[in-house]
Amino acid sequence: MPGLESIRAEEFLGVDSAVFRQKMANEAGYSEFRALQLSDGTLRALAVLVALFQGRLGGKSETSMVGIEEPEVGLHPAAASIMLSAMLDASITTQVLATTHSADMLHTGD
Repeated sequence: MPGLESIRAEEFLGVDSAVFRQKMANEAGYSEFRALQLSDGTLRALAVLVALFQGRLGGKSETSMVGIEEPEVGLHPAAASIMLSAMLDASITTQVLATTHSADMLHTGD
């Protein structure tokens, strides 16, 4: 997400919710919005990326393997190749195990 400044947890209607802060393009201000305002695909992609790179977050996680089922689900087809690149990058420091039914994802990995 272009201009993403931060993500924080905040209570909303008795439940913890993620609040995103984004710098507005061509403006001096910021916009804040909750996870409920994002698509399921965007939230799932964020969750996969956090899982992949949690071992690099200040050295606080000793994750040795991450399993992901169908990482391309909910993504625009063009974004699937970006997710694959992120998985390959994460595999340098963490074992990544993924399942997919996507022929495009399998052929891109060749």
